[in-house]
Amino acid sequence: VWQYAKLLKKIAAGTNFIITQLGYDVCKLEELIRFLRETGNTLPVLGNVFIPSLGVAESMGRGGVPGIVFPQQLIRRMQEEAVRQDTESRLLRAAKMICVLRGLGYSGVHLGGNGLNFAKVRFVLDTAEAMQDQWPSLREDVHFPADNSWYLYPPSANGVCGKKRGALAPGRRQKAQRLHQLTHRLLFAPDQSLTSRLFGRFCRYCAKSKGRTALLGKLEKAIKALLFSCRMCGDCTLAESTYLCPQAGCPKKLLNGPCGGSRNMACEVYPDRACFWVRVYDRLDPGSGPEQLGAEPSLPPKDWALDQTSSWINHFTGRDHKRLDPPPGDRPLRPGNEQGKQDQ
Repeated sequence: VWQYAKLLKKIAAGTNFIITQLGYDVCKLEELIRFLRETGNTLPVLGNVFIPSLGVAESMGRGGVPGIVFPQQLIRRMQEEAVRQDTESRLLRAAKMICVLRGLGYSGVHLGGNGLNFAKVRFVLDTAEAMQDQWPSLREDVHFPADNSWYLYPPSANGVCGKKRGALAPGRRQKAQRLHQLTHRLLFAPDQSLTSRLFGRFCRYCAKSKGRTALLGKLEKAIKALLFSCRMCGDCTLAESTYLCPQAGCPKKLLNGPCGGSRNMACEVYPDRACFWVRVYDRLDPGSGPEQLGAEPSLPPKDWALDQTSSWINHFTGRDHKRLDPPPGDRPLRPGNEQGKQDQ
């Protein structure tokens, strides 16, 4: 779900074309085209056609390349071919994959692999051109789904690629964030409620004095370190990640969804932990799907000049990612400027 949401964010940001991840599951390749059509996107899509040697395939099958889930069924097929000293089948398989991708509606392919030369690449492309009209009958020859794959459009029991979306299950631990949501609305509400206006005025008052700024920073750190393992980055995004801190919870400190290296819902860096964004997904509103998540504004990179400063002050003085416009004269003290009201 997150990867589809991130795709929609990238499209909204102005991407010109899409290249798929390495994979050999025809249903997943068809699923992407179906999803793009359902969401009204007509960008050109290139399918990743990777032609590995047996050694590379076995390494990928062991999880040696982050983000790659290599099907064991295909590895066994390649091992059988190696016993027969069959060096042509992998090239023929790539040609058939190109035919299938074109038939599904892909605009082109990103061709790669190891142990290739121009003659082999030419063989793949010429063979694909000659077999193109046969593409519907070639699907099963190149369909190697990985074990325990997740599908947005689940295939039928007999393996026919799905055409209807399956039920999603976000928000299984939604109650965990409700108190935090209430507190956030009271203190940081964008509609400027009374409590939010008062708290904002207090934070801007503290910002005009180094002593008050330091005291408020210590108070914020004590509260948020206890509740969220806060690292005091100075630009808090708790509200955008269901009140789980990506600076503390994600080794890569990602703000807009997971990386591609998660495997079986586990963190790539610490495989004994659940992926941070799996935990976020469990706390989302139950109606959250790819379109809803993809419509959320993308967060900009952290401004590390704010590190170890008060995010409360930064929020109400317009220095964090929300860039609120503070009232005239209410600006934070900065180095070299002891007159906060005059700092423009």
